[in-house]
Amino acid sequence: MTPHHFGLSRVPSDIRYALRQVRRHPALAAVVVLSLAIGIGANTAIFSVVNAVMLRDLPVRDPSRLLVLQYLQPSGEWLPAFDHTQSGRGSRDSTGRVLGMSVSWPSFTYMQSRARLSTLAGFVPLGMVDRSAAVVRGEPLLVDADMVTAGCFPALGVTPAVGRGILPDDERPDAARVGIISDRFWNRAYGRGRDALGDSIILNGVPVTIVGVAPPSFEALEIGRSPDIWIQMGPRAGLTPWGTPSKNAPEVVYAAADYWWLPVIVRLKAGVTVEQARAELERLFHESLRAGAAGSAVPADKLPPVSLTPAARGLNAASRRLSTPLSVLMVVVGLVLLVACANVATLLLARATSRRREMAVRLALGAPRWSLVRQLMTESFIYAAAGALVGALVAVSGGRLLLVLLQQGRDPIPVHIGLDATVLGFTALASLVTTVLFGLAPALSATRLDLGSDLKENSPTARGGRRGRLRGGKALVAVQVALSLPLVLGAGLFLRTLDNLERQQLGFDPSKLLLFRLDATKGGLKGERLIAAYGDIRDRVAALPGVRGVTASRLGLMTGWISNGPITVEDQRLDLDRRARTIHWNMVAPGFFDTMAMQLKLGRPIDERDGADGPKVAIVNESLARRFFPGQSPLGRRFWFGRTREGDGVEIVGVVADAKYSTLREPAPPTAFLPYTQDRYPLSAVFFEVRAAGDPAALVAGITRIVRQVVPGVPLDQVKTQSQQIADSLGQETMYARLFTIFGVAALVLACVGLYGTMSFALARRTREIGIRMALGAAGGRILRASLLEAVAVAAAGIGAGVVLAWAGARYVRSLLFEITPLDGPMVLGVVAVMLAVTLAAAYVPARRAAGLDPLRALREE
Repeated sequence: MTPHHFGLSRVPSDIRYALRQVRRHPALAAVVVLSLAIGIGANTAIFSVVNAVMLRDLPVRDPSRLLVLQYLQPSGEWLPAFDHTQSGRGSRDSTGRVLGMSVSWPSFTYMQSRARLSTLAGFVPLGMVDRSAAVVRGEPLLVDADMVTAGCFPALGVTPAVGRGILPDDERPDAARVGIISDRFWNRAYGRGRDALGDSIILNGVPVTIVGVAPPSFEALEIGRSPDIWIQMGPRAGLTPWGTPSKNAPEVVYAAADYWWLPVIVRLKAGVTVEQARAELERLFHESLRAGAAGSAVPADKLPPVSLTPAARGLNAASRRLSTPLSVLMVVVGLVLLVACANVATLLLARATSRRREMAVRLALGAPRWSLVRQLMTESFIYAAAGALVGALVAVSGGRLLLVLLQQGRDPIPVHIGLDATVLGFTALASLVTTVLFGLAPALSATRLDLGSDLKENSPTARGGRRGRLRGGKALVAVQVALSLPLVLGAGLFLRTLDNLERQQLGFDPSKLLLFRLDATKGGLKGERLIAAYGDIRDRVAALPGVRGVTASRLGLMTGWISNGPITVEDQRLDLDRRARTIHWNMVAPGFFDTMAMQLKLGRPIDERDGADGPKVAIVNESLARRFFPGQSPLGRRFWFGRTREGDGVEIVGVVADAKYSTLREPAPPTAFLPYTQDRYPLSAVFFEVRAAGDPAALVAGITRIVRQVVPGVPLDQVKTQSQQIADSLGQETMYARLFTIFGVAALVLACVGLYGTMSFALARRTREIGIRMALGAAGGRILRASLLEAVAVAAAGIGAGVVLAWAGARYVRSLLFEITPLDGPMVLGVVAVMLAVTLAAAYVPARRAAGLDPLRALREE
């Protein structure tokens, strides 16, 4: 044969030969493909989420020319010429400087009407944190709504699939409210019927006429948000951005130059560079600020510089929230893939050792070494391709499951998880990389031959060479153990973290407690009518069979909501700075402490006497009492919110035991509970807490009926038990514990497979040696112990390296743990014991088989 016969033209025959070799060893093929499927599939699943949340461009026309206007806030402070309040968005640059991205309505209209190099559009959520209440065909629903300027959809290059868009005439003060609904909401509420067009829905008490349906591909400008409806902006009564009170809409939201709330999207016109558009918009922005300064001189050095940030991938709130867990998981699945590659390399190395005589014959017949390497790498590629195919199929459902776990109890992120070109490209790249990682070393080893000795199957030189190469297999097993240990340790740490969090004393009883949130202001109620409605609901729910208690609070415990700020007390200690004077507070209804089973230590609870016109009172927890009144009774003492002592202040009438407030990770903060009738801010949404005698879920139907009678058209939100709420608050810890356990077990199983295969092959190759030793009187027990000690030595080397790896990565997970250190002594010892036990289990079967050899039969076979 000539070298030509082993060129690229031989690739098809190499593939056919490789397939025959794979079919001849189905057990080996199954183990290799399964191992690679685990590694490649896990990485593909994680990457599919990363791609959907962070890498995919918005489905809009020419997304590369889409930008977001931002400006630098000097030293993080507002411009001194303005009484500046902002309900908008912002971010930080790489140096930590604050970047604003919301402008006032006068600034926006000034820039929009004068910009020549770009097209400007604005959008903003209707509610800052709440979903809106809608009545669709008489059915109350909760919806996500955005307000957009008339030019928003055209600027994005998005055309409604059905109906029309929002027109400039729709922004006139006398125009009716119109909206475009999403394809998802169209299907949910109207079954994709064209009768949706022209239908009027009630949104937070305001009629909105549906004029169009967005295309199915368009969800939102923000990955992770999916509005159900987009309505037009404009200075009129009714719906206002960020949930601002309607009465303030004309004066504050749209007319005020010092109220910055509107994010601005910029589309470059054809032929315009980013720098050209930026310079023009900076000039217009500065002119708008000077125009809104009411005659005040604004120093040029105080005017904020403007930047234009790419928005091809949208304003990705989801990526910011998921970046840390996804980064951790990418490292974890990377380790799993390395373990899988080391496992497959170990098995193929053993297989290559058994094929040395075959390779020696082919070399003796004139085959070039590189052609044999190519042949073996072709087999490796087939294994990798099969593993990638199985892994990719599993990765789609795995990615969706992973996204659910990442939500941590929140509403699911509306993104598509699938095998698009980017994900398939990643899978193909992963296959090529793994082919090299696990295939090259066995291929080179199998073709690094001494023809004189390897053609003699049983020569001492050949056996010695095989032993040397088997040591390479044991080294790979040690690598697998080393990579598996951090994963198993991580599983133990996060399981302990979850257990530590769940076993804490809460300070209240979460059992048989039902929560739901209600915002009756979306039904047009406010002031005394709102308080009366909430009181009516409490009375009616209390009368339901199976209800032991009912109350309400502005903030539900363990829901993540907080209110805090500094207070001033009588005889204020001078050494208390702002942080030390900061307390948390909650506004609660009568019966709150009884219903929540919180222990009242001193004084009295909040009751019906604490009305809106009564003296301002508060119940404080023990932490607040210790901080501000050490060694004294706080009863009868007063405090004031803020830095001054204007008015009569708030009198402390009771002390309650400490209880968790918004998170299980933090101790109970100094907290004051005030009557919700004496709210410091206008009362709006509240959480209702209902203590049941039996199953809390059985009360939902009756409560829903009562709410519909008292506040028609306003649905219940966040209906769940208190125990479910606590479980949801532990979503991140639960996710880490589950995934680390899954991947840790997978890595450990792969390592065991590698160890089992290596020990089986090594002992099989030593059959003659073992037979001679047993014929000379060596007992089977001695052979068993020696074999197990050999496996333990391999595992011990890997464990030592694994502890070093765990130490190196400890600082990255320290902040994710609770009441346990990354290298907790008992935990590390426990993991080491598990690794050794698993090692002994994996090595026992081949060791036992070797110990039970018949010496005479073994010598005859050799």
